[in-house]
Amino acid sequence: MGLDEFDIRSAPAPPAPDAIRPVATSDHSVVAGYRVAAASIVGRGHVYQQRPCDDAYSIVVGHDGSRTWWFAAVADGAGSRALSRHGADAATAAAAQRAAEVLAAGVSLRGAIAAAVSIARTAQADRARHHGVGVADLSCTLLCLACAIDGPHMSLATFQVGDGLIAAIDDHGAIMPLAQADDEVPGATLFLESLDDHGWDARIRCEEPASPPRGLFVATDGLADDLIPWSENGPILAGELDQMAALADAGARLGEILSYEKHGSFDDRTLVVAWRCSGPSCG
Repeated sequence: MGLDEFDIRSAPAPPAPDAIRPVATSDHSVVAGYRVAAASIVGRGHVYQQRPCDDAYSIVVGHDGSRTWWFAAVADGAGSRALSRHGADAATAAAAQRAAEVLAAGVSLRGAIAAAVSIARTAQADRARHHGVGVADLSCTLLCLACAIDGPHMSLATFQVGDGLIAAIDDHGAIMPLAQADDEVPGATLFLESLDDHGWDARIRCEEPASPPRGLFVATDGLADDLIPWSENGPILAGELDQMAALADAGARLGEILSYEKHGSFDDRTLVVAWRCSGPSCG
């Protein structure tokens, strides 16, 4: 990643060299020609403040008939809430489980996203009651991406509340957002529980790419902010992911990619990616 020369925030004391490390990695082999992998990294700022990773993710893959699909849910707990990681964990786990159930039953991608977000909201509230606190104490963002491939055709559906980035990358490394982030005001965003019971489904977007992209990804803001400017860092990330996709242990390699150092970058980083795969390990 390129250094941000204009970031003048003072950095905390450097943590130990191994402080930034994967807290979770996942490999889902190859799904319809795409390597699906994920990793989460605890941020330097969290290490310095002795805070756990607030990010969470969950991925499911499967097929029904001729359609192969995968679904990813990613969440970032609010840094101002000590229990927010529990909201992120509850929301992503519930969303992925429900998405898997309805996609396996042949439900549309839009229907799967709607069902996933609905149960995520319920799971967040249930976890708050379990801890004896209000749901705002478990504040988190939620980003969902569902992808289905049927022969040469790809369909996508997304949902996002909060910051972070859901995007596709083309063959030139250009990043193309697939959802609208709530990041217009620096340092402020919306959270899952801030949505009312009506209208949140308007955030669901569906599309069918004219041609399958080089890759798709979902990232929390710890990585998404570091990708700016996209014109510079998109091709760099694409090159790294090309190498990752050819490896059997892609999740571990993704963790290494996320362990980069950048001035002013202190937050947790999570990345779920589906990347076009070729080579002996791609099946």
